[in-house]
Amino acid sequence: MLAQTTTFSYTGAPQQYTVPAGVTRLQVTASGAGGGRFGNSTTAAITGGQVQAILTVTPGETLTVVVGGQGKADAVTNEGGYNGGGKGNGSAGAGGGATELRRATSVGSTGDYLTARNALIVAGGAGGNDQNAIGGAGGNPTGKNGTVAAGDSQPGLGATQTAPGNGAVAATTNQGGEGSFAGGGGGGYYAGGGGVAGSGAGGGGGSSWVMPTGSSNISYSTA
Repeated sequence: MLAQTTTFSYTGAPQQYTVPAGVTRLQVTASGAGGGRFGNSTTAAITGGQVQAILTVTPGETLTVVVGGQGKADAVTNEGGYNGGGKGNGSAGAGGGATELRRATSVGSTGDYLTARNALIVAGGAGGNDQNAIGGAGGNPTGKNGTVAAGDSQPGLGATQTAPGNGAVAATTNQGGEGSFAGGGGGGYYAGGGGVAGSGAGGGGGSSWVMPTGSSNISYSTA
């Protein structure tokens, strides 16, 4: 059977994919969303994590695809990126949302990945930038810590595959922490924490993850 490629782009809502007849394995590449920039700064937003894996599936089953949204920037629109990005604060950028493929079709962008969502693959989003500080990259597979501009600031911490990151507002399981006049944390299998600004602090990146059962050729990188 000839290989078929299907690409999903950001829509701000879950999308559906039906496994074709005769197909029992999917090669999947998922990329988490980038964090938001600081205000009108030209400093580039940090990228989310990227995950590749071959997943075991059942012909005819319907899977749910959620593409994470880019974190917003500036004091008016610095909302967290869709699917778990933490809100920025002041002019700091928000965290990017996670991108996921899951079996559960009835839950939205909330709920534990492993039990509620029955996730197969999750790519973590990046933390948001702040003034003179940048967010942490999304999971490789652990999310990176944000940076700080000076010692009076505290960065948002990156998430691991077993725990969310801390910061001004610690992340919940998969919702990035809100920055305190600083960058928001990225969404992920576990989400990154928000920063605490003095002179500037970036949010932490969310972690990435692949269901170990029935998966092979797993690799993690930065998108």
